[in-house]
Amino acid sequence: MKKLTIFLVFLLFNATLFAQTYLDVAPGYGTLNAAITANQGNVIYRLQAGGWYGLNGIIENSGFPLTIVGTTPAAGQMPAEIQTATNADGTVLGYMFNMIGDLTLTNVFLVNADANNSIGMGVFTSASTTPIKVVLDSVTCDPVGTAYCIVFGNTPRPKLFMTNSLFLRRGNLSGANDGWFWTINGGAPNGGFDTLYVENNTFMCGGTGMGSLAAVSGADSNNFVWINHNSFVFQKSQLFWAWHMNSYFVTNNLFFDFMTQPWNRHWNVFFPDGDTTGSQSKLALVNQDTASYDSTNGVLLSQRKLFVEYNSFYTDPRIQAYTTSWAATHTKNNDGVTPLDNAYIMHLMYPPDSAGVNREARMANSAAFPNFFEGNYLDNFIGTNPPNTDPQWTNAKFYAIQDSLVSWTLPAAELNTWGFSANNVNPQPNQAGNWFWNPDTVYNYGNPVVWPRLNASYKNSTMLTASIEGLPLGDLNWFPAAKATWQANKAEIMNHILEENASPMYITSDTNFTWTTIDDTDKSIIYTGSWQIGLWGSDYYDGTAHYTANAGDAAQYTFTGVGIKWIAAMNSDHGQAKVYIDSVYQTTVDLYSSPAQVHQVVYENKGLSKGQHTIKIVCLGLSNPNATAQFIDIDAFEVASSVTSVKTVDSGVPHNFELSQNYPNPFNPTTEIKYSIPKSGIVTLKVYNLLGQEVAALVNQEQKPGNYTVNFDASKLASGVYMYRIQSGDFSLTKKMVLLK
Repeated sequence: MKKLTIFLVFLLFNATLFAQTYLDVAPGYGTLNAAITANQGNVIYRLQAGGWYGLNGIIENSGFPLTIVGTTPAAGQMPAEIQTATNADGTVLGYMFNMIGDLTLTNVFLVNADANNSIGMGVFTSASTTPIKVVLDSVTCDPVGTAYCIVFGNTPRPKLFMTNSLFLRRGNLSGANDGWFWTINGGAPNGGFDTLYVENNTFMCGGTGMGSLAAVSGADSNNFVWINHNSFVFQKSQLFWAWHMNSYFVTNNLFFDFMTQPWNRHWNVFFPDGDTTGSQSKLALVNQDTASYDSTNGVLLSQRKLFVEYNSFYTDPRIQAYTTSWAATHTKNNDGVTPLDNAYIMHLMYPPDSAGVNREARMANSAAFPNFFEGNYLDNFIGTNPPNTDPQWTNAKFYAIQDSLVSWTLPAAELNTWGFSANNVNPQPNQAGNWFWNPDTVYNYGNPVVWPRLNASYKNSTMLTASIEGLPLGDLNWFPAAKATWQANKAEIMNHILEENASPMYITSDTNFTWTTIDDTDKSIIYTGSWQIGLWGSDYYDGTAHYTANAGDAAQYTFTGVGIKWIAAMNSDHGQAKVYIDSVYQTTVDLYSSPAQVHQVVYENKGLSKGQHTIKIVCLGLSNPNATAQFIDIDAFEVASSVTSVKTVDSGVPHNFELSQNYPNPFNPTTEIKYSIPKSGIVTLKVYNLLGQEVAALVNQEQKPGNYTVNFDASKLASGVYMYRIQSGDFSLTKKMVLLK
């Protein structure tokens, strides 16, 4: 699940907005409901930025896909606002959308409170009895609801994609228990998500937990869960109430006062293998895959993937003290006799003092579970010299909210964690502190005024470079330059994580490399030992690959460039190898995979200085316990030469996309390619051979409207016909060129 996986995930996410007719919906009360009733799934509904769309009932798409997009707002302007409605009896709608088909929302502001400031229970519910796909991109939701955001009910195997969105104020201030952000009830064998993809979002001021994801008996209730580059700020309790995951990735996230309600150790019984005795029997927020048994063989399903890397977690010391010094000096109901139950604050990953007790800890440190990784973790309460994981928020209001949360937490915990009677708790939680973020001058849920609703940027220098790719942790939308760098390298970053490669990446904001492929049979590659050549057909570059299983066999290639990729196959009989650059050890690569995959980038380095370098690959003759042999192979290398030069031609803003024929053509070895783009966006210009293999990436960056010229140097390519293809947004065009040497 490497290159193939990212392709499938992106296909699922991006296959929504194909060519369809747009219907411009006028702002007003009930206009969106009326348009959907009249046109159903035959159009894409386009809403006007800054316009108000008041609902007169729940939007329901029974039997058809529904897509709603807002036009791009001007600077400081609200997106199109969709506001919930009031029933005839004066109560607010329970939900805004009932999804009985696929739903896509882009660039809209959802207000789940009526004009009287009554808040709905949740935003989305699903009555569908067949799988559906939900895409939420660039959505702001404030308030989210008194309990939930999305309830899938008994919908089997839904797909949910949430990106670039902001969710504010969910739950209530009355107590610790009020609901989950996502909940899905579908019972076995249909329970859980097929895909849950959550990236570059901010969730602030939330309720009990993020997800109750069908914690049913049976294997793999949730198939693929991807939680990457999100900011989770101010929440009461848990991450997911679920422990059946097939592939589970939690990476590059920022958690700030996320688990604030003390956990009573007696509640450990709610989790598989939860030990309720001993001071070290502590659970972690990532508790998935702890007791998913193969009922036939009675053994744990060790092939599941759990990758929890490069996250930060902060807990206010005052909240941590409630479970230690405060609890040690107080009694239940303040009766002076009954000691308080042992409680603790759950952290994202297992604490070191629980490594011998906590199930995830034992699995992550066991060779029997080769796909479990937990590390590169910043926590202000873990370690002999804990790091500072306070983000140092740019907006000081965060810390005023934090003070209110600390005040609120104690009476809520007296009621929830330690079972106090209500008449022995003073003040009550809803009187102790209001920690719900309010962007406006008064708490006016149903009449929002201020835009933007939040600024969650921060200044902690360590955290600003602590992600796996050296970028800020959390939602990158608060850091536009870092977001652009991430966007330009997105595919490579995701593949790096999907490969469960815990080594940091070294990426550059200038990604316009010219890549040249060097086949395994090239005489400049020096093989030592007993390598053999496999003639394996069109699945391999030029149909060949060198392979070996003998420890100490090595392959060495000296090149001139700024980057290198090792291309290889991965299979169930493949093992491990060490990689060296200029005689310096880089990483150990594991080429095991089941099922087999070809054309995999198993190692990549794009951070080299200009000049000559040497890559050396050494077979270890080792493999993980699941492999049947220890083979490694070399299909090809790809070398990044100096950065391609892209010139802007000043001749006015073009009206259309254009890609000119390269000149000269045929050429040897350089040629010039001109193109025009009429609007800003990410532009890629790539060169392919006739097998469809990419041989050069000339442009891959965001560009402003204009006319551009690229010089392409093909000195390292063989003579032949090549295709060059430009893509920007929905526009793409391919042309041929001929290299004659």
